Order: sequence, then C-alpha cells, then structure tokens
Amino acid sequence: MKTSVARHHNAKTAITGNTTIAEILEKNEKKASKLAETMVKHGMHCVGCLMAHQETLKQGSLGHGMSEEEFKKMLKELNKIVRGK
Repeated sequence: MKTSVARHHNAKTAITGNTTIAEILEKNEKKASKLAETMVKHGMHCVGCLMAHQETLKQGSLGHGMSEEEFKKMLKELNKIVRGK
C-alpha cells in the first residue's frame, strides 16, 4: 500500500509538458522561486504572465521559440528541483 501512495505522490508532483506554468508554481510553493528562476533562465519569462494560468509548459516553450532539446533539458531541471535532487 505504501508503494501505491508513493507512486501517486510522484505522479502528482511530476512536471510534464501538459502542466500549466501556474500549476508548477502553485503545487510547489516552497520551491516556486527556484522553479521560476529555472524557467526564466531558459527564456520562459511568462512566469508572472496572465497566460501562465492557461498555457502549458510545452505551449509556452514553443511560443518562445525553444527547441525540443532545450525543452527536454528544462523539463528535466524542473523535475529535479521538485524531487529535491
């Protein structure tokens, strides 16, 4: 039973391309500053934008001209922060 709870928790906190930018920050309040800093570092300056509530991470990255490779790198960094690694 503990295993299924752990899996559910990890699935809930994992950031995907379909996660909205606002969700990333709201679900990870204690790490929001570091997450925002990482997104800005990768050219995603929409952290405080009104579109952050509607736009997914993938949509935002495409809108800012980010390559698929850059997107994957940023996504990996964001998930490392969320997981505390």
